[in-house]
Amino acid sequence: IESDLFYFSGISLAILPPADRDRLLAIARRCQGQVAFDGNYRPYGWQSINVARRCLEAVGKIATIALPTAEDDNALFGPASAEDHGRRWRAYGVGVVAVKDGADGAWVIEGDETPGHVRVERRVQPVDTTGAGDSFNAGFLAAWLDGKPAFLASAAGNRLAGQVIQHRGALIPHDAMP
Repeated sequence: IESDLFYFSGISLAILPPADRDRLLAIARRCQGQVAFDGNYRPYGWQSINVARRCLEAVGKIATIALPTAEDDNALFGPASAEDHGRRWRAYGVGVVAVKDGADGAWVIEGDETPGHVRVERRVQPVDTTGAGDSFNAGFLAAWLDGKPAFLASAAGNRLAGQVIQHRGALIPHDAMP
């Protein structure tokens, strides 16, 4: 399957019956382009925490880009630093990892580089955090597909998420885009 980017999340996997989940993973394996994944762990969607762990570990062997959230990874894999969660995703084989860490920005690992902390440029008072993670992903992936390195792509993700959380709901006016 040819594509520039195939993107899916843990929610996509959690809502599918096991056979369909296996089909989605098979499609991801056949992708010729990049495969981006956001862990998005929501316990209520999974049969058990162990099934969720095994499934996300399998995705880690497929994905070229992982965009997990430290809070979700803490719930699924146990408490650890965002940096350590990033190292775990890299150990699975993911080439680029950006672990979202809320107001603290993101921890980024690209290839064999040392993890780097991409701080939020300007702290804001959130009105509604709905869509913050998805907004980060959109900003990151747009910058990444535009040829930016992971550190700059993460900064773009932080900026967009920072704009989105200043508005109700996950949609913002076009003129508020960074």
